Amino acid sequence: MDYHYTDLWDFDNDGLKDEIRFISNGGAHAYYYLQIFLSSEQELYSFRSFYIDMP
Repeated sequence: MDYHYTDLWDFDNDGLKDEIRFISNGGAHAYYYLQIFLSSEQELYSFRSFYIDMP
């Protein structure tokens, strides 16, 4: 299960809201890594070494 937080924050300060996702590893005790899509760069950044257990 993935969690999407869209249109809440503007990380790149371009006046457009950016997209934040927490992607599950699918395990029995799920951990999530962070993805951020920046509207100014049209680029998706994945932080696979940053895990949390609650998105």
